[in-house]
Amino acid sequence: MSYACLVPKEYSSGPNRWQGSITKIENSHIRRALVECSWSYRYRPSHKGDLLKRQADQPIEAQRIAWKAQHRPDLKYNRISAKGKWGKFEVVAVARELLGFIWAIGCSLEDQKFN
Repeated sequence: MSYACLVPKEYSSGPNRWQGSITKIENSHIRRALVECSWSYRYRPSHKGDLLKRQADQPIEAQRIAWKAQHRPDLKYNRISAKGKWGKFEVVAVARELLGFIWAIGCSLEDQKFN
């Protein structure tokens, strides 16, 4: 998360803790790509048209992961927007969720490779 600059700035001193906006020090290309992808999660995910054709010959496990990759960030977006947050906050939170999901897929594939 910190490599993609999707963590908040923080200042802590004694019992006081302040969190600000996301840091913008590290890799801006990854952050920009993730945030641009996250804007599409404003719309509900669906299985239709070209997506069904592309998934026709894919393994069931890959289809399950693909659906989860569509559905989970959409839920995150809806939960945050229901709290009254607006545009950029929602999208950055979805980008962070998406990056965590991608990382988890990579870790599970790595575990399968070594087992």
